[in-house]
Amino acid sequence: MQDSPFDNVRFKIPRSILENLARKGSSANFEGLSGEHGVEDPVVRSLAEALVPALDRREPADRLFIDYVMLALHTHISEHYGGVTDSGKQQHGLTTRQLKCATAYLAGNSGRDVRVNEVAAHCGLSVSYFIKAFKRATGRTPHRWLLEYRTRRSLDMLQGDQSIAEIAVACNFADQAHFSRVFKQIYGTNPGNWRRQQTI
Repeated sequence: MQDSPFDNVRFKIPRSILENLARKGSSANFEGLSGEHGVEDPVVRSLAEALVPALDRREPADRLFIDYVMLALHTHISEHYGGVTDSGKQQHGLTTRQLKCATAYLAGNSGRDVRVNEVAAHCGLSVSYFIKAFKRATGRTPHRWLLEYRTRRSLDMLQGDQSIAEIAVACNFADQAHFSRVFKQIYGTNPGNWRRQQTI
């Protein structure tokens, strides 16, 4: 049997998720979805394409990132095809206590696969509100904040004798390549170059 020349991603979204979004928005009831069959939605396509590298890697997928993309998909589907709109009732960010609670939880659990619903529940917030409020408060998604936290931890280690591969594992990156990629996004250079610059 030959592989198909076509790739596809299928999303199964429980009705309860869309009903829950409707309750939090301006719609009292979720009536269902409407839309033309066979019409490409560029937002759904972009979200699916964003997921492919995360699901295609040999290491376990980052649950924070996947949760964030799925919330974006659910929100888009409910608003664009279900007529659900944001009520605008919760436009502020996190309180100082909630922000400290969230970042302490992320930092304290940075060595494992953290789920965004865990962090939201720890702060006593819904997932959808928490993600928006966290980004409003920090300018980053929880996933991005965690990557930057792990990368900051590496700076002291890079001034020691550990290999870059060992530091990547110690800072909970999937491997050296993943660590180097994130490090370069944040600091504009790879860990090896950064280490050499510190000795000049």
